[in-house]
Amino acid sequence: MSKALKITEVQKLHRERFGRLKRVTLHDGSYVDVHMAFKATDMQRFVLDYAGMVAQLKQRGLGLEIVKDVSFLYYMLLIKHFTSLANLPKDVEKLIVLCEKLVDLGLLEEIVRAFPKEELDKLTEAVMRMEQSGDAGAMAPPLEEMMSREERSEEISKPADD
Repeated sequence: MSKALKITEVQKLHRERFGRLKRVTLHDGSYVDVHMAFKATDMQRFVLDYAGMVAQLKQRGLGLEIVKDVSFLYYMLLIKHFTSLANLPKDVEKLIVLCEKLVDLGLLEEIVRAFPKEELDKLTEAVMRMEQSGDAGAMAPPLEEMMSREERSEEISKPADD
């Protein structure tokens, strides 16, 4: 039997699905909390940040250096949007320098390995949709895909007002 959707139930479901964090203790003794499920809204923010920062890098035109920088930005935005690590620089160049330091210290790999593969796959798919379309808003699934899902709503009839 169906029941009416209530705001309190939405909040409870959201907290249950997206409130799970995994505490990862790194080899240096520090820790970071990693999200176990990525919210669609956080993935959209990630994609928008990523698109803007990649555009900044392309304007600089650094040749092969840009490939490393784009990868580093991906990892740093992953950390920004899906971990507890706070106060990351907003400047592209400073983010890249910080990523280099995390790589040198062996911390980046430990953090990235803590994410669930399924969530990383969803994020990669969102980025690929944006890159293929050239539109950062394209990360949302097409309407037809959403409508074809098995969880369809049932039609109801309202009694006619006579």
